[in-house]
Amino acid sequence: FMANPVPWIVMALILGVVIGVANFLIPWIFYSIMGFWGLLLGAAIGGIVMNLLMPVFMGGLMTACDARASGRKVEIPHLFAGFGANLVDLLTIGAVSAALTLVVFLLTSVVGSFFSILNLLNIPILMATWAAPALIAVRGMSAIDAMKTTWAASVANIVPGIVAVILLAVAGIVALIPLGLGLLVLTGVAAGMIYAGCRETFA
Repeated sequence: FMANPVPWIVMALILGVVIGVANFLIPWIFYSIMGFWGLLLGAAIGGIVMNLLMPVFMGGLMTACDARASGRKVEIPHLFAGFGANLVDLLTIGAVSAALTLVVFLLTSVVGSFFSILNLLNIPILMATWAAPALIAVRGMSAIDAMKTTWAASVANIVPGIVAVILLAVAGIVALIPLGLGLLVLTGVAAGMIYAGCRETFA
């Protein structure tokens, strides 16, 4: 991050705008047209959009990290690298993640809050997808192979994975304290952490 802070900050800002549109603008537009039910529909659509696009943008961030690791300069267009040849595979990761997350949500809604422990089912989804965008964008794997490889690596490195998630969660909380401005730094740092983890795990 420190070697090229400006591109990382700009990429974080762009991601912030995308997240804002999906999570706030789309629901507000539907709410203004359809009222309460429009708000629910807009939130659902925004959530689907985010689930589909995040692996694509993550693939772009991994491309930026790979450029830096190869001695090249990190540039803002790297963020959109996922919209190239690997777009279908990256969207597939998003679609699978969205579908499984929806299943977990429906299960918890049906059985009630007493069984909210079912939310732990989101953990296997994360275990199968956290490194998939990097394996697709950098190594050219297919979506299915990337998820299989990520799952196997997660199972084999369960303790380091838990530590990494805790560290990122704590860093995220700290980043929110100064009006969320820390997220401009955390985006690049977290991307670098994920990329470094992939290089170590899949070397």
